[in-house]
Amino acid sequence: SLSDQDILDERGRELYIEFWRRQDLIRFGKFLDPWLYKDQSDPTRLLYPVPTNALSTNPNLEQNPGY
Repeated sequence: SLSDQDILDERGRELYIEFWRRQDLIRFGKFLDPWLYKDQSDPTRLLYPVPTNALSTNPNLEQNPGY
């Protein structure tokens, strides 16, 4: 039987060069956890900032919290 951790580990090995690790860690709820080279992250880092040019051209957009 496979666990979520087994799937996350395998995707980390298979997709290493494609830089999908961040999205997978967010999907599996592990992105905010600290590890050897990374301190615990702020929950606002789960979302990317909205680009400045998008904010300036569309007044209906708001910047994501923390940016």
